[in-house]
Amino acid sequence: HYLQRFATDHASDGVLARQALEQGNLQAVRHTAHTLKGLAGTLGLEQVQQAATLLDKDLGQHHSPHEILGHLGNLEQALETSCTAITKLRRQAETTPSLDQSQLLEGLHHLRALLLTDDLRSQEVFESLQSDFLRHFGEAAARLPALIHDFAYEEALAILDTLLADGSA
Repeated sequence: HYLQRFATDHASDGVLARQALEQGNLQAVRHTAHTLKGLAGTLGLEQVQQAATLLDKDLGQHHSPHEILGHLGNLEQALETSCTAITKLRRQAETTPSLDQSQLLEGLHHLRALLLTDDLRSQEVFESLQSDFLRHFGEAAARLPALIHDFAYEEALAILDTLLADGSA
């Protein structure tokens, strides 16, 4: 989930940083590099982190435009490579069921127990089940992801109980 969000929110950051550089807005370029350095480090995207670190360092030490452009190009390439890979993995996960019906049912009962106790791990468990869950239940389950994301566990539990009682799983 966090990787996909990174790919969605930051895939174009290299291009935006280049535009800011062309406009002479070094502060915006440095802010982008610094942000990417931290996010990529947190998410384990080493190529993006290394490229962003070098660019951030160049800007902080007022290196030559040639060095800055070189490291910006490396950052753009690292972002493209990483975001493309993340998107490809997400598409694979969406099209390849990873759980059979009994495994999904077992996971949903575990999720139900977590929702009953307002356990924050509900988010993580649901994310691991989400693609199979939505594929299996379809439109009937469309609201559940947002409810769990918004910590509306009581309402999410009611929907889950309805789906489980209908015998769809």
